[in-house]
Amino acid sequence: MYSDIGSQAFDRYCKKRGLKGYQGSGNRLSWWADIKTAPLDKVRFDWGYRDGARQIIGHSDKRSVHWHYAINVHLRSTPLPHARIAARLVFSENGMDAIEDKRRAHTLRRSLAKGWRNSRWRDMLCAFLWWLSDDKSQLTLSVADGGHIAVRIPPMQFGCPVRVDETSDAPAEEDDPDIPSSQWDDDQLTEEEE
Repeated sequence: MYSDIGSQAFDRYCKKRGLKGYQGSGNRLSWWADIKTAPLDKVRFDWGYRDGARQIIGHSDKRSVHWHYAINVHLRSTPLPHARIAARLVFSENGMDAIEDKRRAHTLRRSLAKGWRNSRWRDMLCAFLWWLSDDKSQLTLSVADGGHIAVRIPPMQFGCPVRVDETSDAPAEEDDPDIPSSQWDDDQLTEEEE
């Protein structure tokens, strides 16, 4: 029930902000902004520990389409209350109306964004949420008269401290030693297998 009420509240919030819904695969509704709703320039964001600037709307001259960053959000209550955000791209020819041809949209998604790396997607999410929240640290989703769900943003960031031992002395693997090819005897191996 919480996730359904929360999802409906998020949908209402997006409609109120002038965003448009795009029905994707699995009947998931993703919210995107047209060229009259969101800034066409880079959106600057500053969450303290992460700052930067990214476009959330762009244009491909080569493909003659606008691309629009979009998110779909599902509120969950377990294992702890959280919002699950999935990103996607929506395409339009005029900047206002999404391309309805699923095959063409799929081809555009695979070709236009294939070189985009995780850092770009992460920064677009940060920029989109910064813009959507009006530079605030939470989205306040109205669920009833006087009742609301507060979704704290920015998204949680995780790090994994990993270290590679770059010393020239590799540890010896005594249970599986490397045998130099000069000492390898194919005839002996064949005899042992028989």
